[in-house]
Amino acid sequence: MGQNGVSHQVVADDLEGVKAVLAWLAYAPAQIGAAPPPLPTSDPVGRTISYVAPDGAHSLTETPTLLAAEVLTLAKQSTAFPG
Repeated sequence: MGQNGVSHQVVADDLEGVKAVLAWLAYAPAQIGAAPPPLPTSDPVGRTISYVAPDGAHSLTETPTLLAAEVLTLAKQSTAFPG
């Protein structure tokens, strides 16, 4: 972190700074209101969903349950945690 306390990236010189700015801008849409550019992901679009919140559950209290279900599913699929 830079000495100003709010830096997201510190670089050695101006050229590296320009490269960093261009890399950050790659995440922004090309035009105002446009969708951001898609990024590659290892998470397939058509993957199965292991947990669906019950009807009427539209609060943040469901978030821990949702995350716990996903972690449990991933752990069961992983070879790092047999059993």
